[in-house]
Amino acid sequence: MKKLLTFIFSAVICPLVITGCGEKELSIGTSFNPSMYHSFGEQMKKNMENAKGLKYSVTVLPTAGSVENVRMINDNRLQLALIQNDVSYEAYHSTGSFKGEQPLRNFVAVAGLYTEACHIVVRADSNIHKVSDLLGKAISLGTFNSGTEKNAKEILNKYDISGYSIVAKHMNINEAMNALDDGSIDALFLTNGLRSMDIYGLSGRIKIRLLSIDEEQLQSIVNNSPFFIKTVIPANTYVGQTEDIQTIGIKTILAVNRSMQNEEVYGITENLFENAREFDRIVPTNYNLTIKDSAKGISIPFHPGAAKYYRSKGEKVRTE
Repeated sequence: MKKLLTFIFSAVICPLVITGCGEKELSIGTSFNPSMYHSFGEQMKKNMENAKGLKYSVTVLPTAGSVENVRMINDNRLQLALIQNDVSYEAYHSTGSFKGEQPLRNFVAVAGLYTEACHIVVRADSNIHKVSDLLGKAISLGTFNSGTEKNAKEILNKYDISGYSIVAKHMNINEAMNALDDGSIDALFLTNGLRSMDIYGLSGRIKIRLLSIDEEQLQSIVNNSPFFIKTVIPANTYVGQTEDIQTIGIKTILAVNRSMQNEEVYGITENLFENAREFDRIVPTNYNLTIKDSAKGISIPFHPGAAKYYRSKGEKVRTE
């Protein structure tokens, strides 16, 4: 009985569990399925399980998104997670969505992956032509504890639009697209990679309009956070989109539980970049995962194992 209890205790608290076949079980927190985060995680799983020498059994977990992923990896319920850059910063410094909490710092960075754009979508036949027109409308802000929800509130706050002045809905993207299609909501927010396959598919089903963020509000958002960048969704990214759309962009990072060993994280980082071209189909618009870009503009320190890999390729990153 004592040995059994010891085994159970170890399995609960250890970030990596060794299976009977000598493989290490590893969980990656992504977002809802299907989504770009989840597809990215599935490709990572395939790359890692097929690699010689890594010996991982990988589970790709659907979650609410960045905010939930931060909490799960901080609590040792995940070993890897995809997280928006701004969310990781706020968790580390107890600001924004994490204000009033103890800093969450049980995770560090492996790589910056790609820039996500905040999409604000309405029906083309609606009378909504700018963000200020969303006042009083029924809007999907994304699921609770998602990066989309956080970004939607930040944007709306710049227009003095709060939850009391709209009909706020918390839907996953499939629910939101169906609701926009049948007219039960007026708009949806989605923070996702450029040429989101969800929005692209929706634009083929119904005529949509994407809203630009006005320059004044956009500049205010960027000035308040070094991790937001001005981003353009180019014309013709989606069916019927004839103009460039001005919005905010946020880099997605791959984070790792702080307790993972240096050699393990070195191997994961190496595997990520050795299989970089495998991600092109998931992030289809001019995507190019490079070591140089992945080391730039990250809001949290890097894991020493990842830093060792970057040094071997001539790049320096910040560690603690």
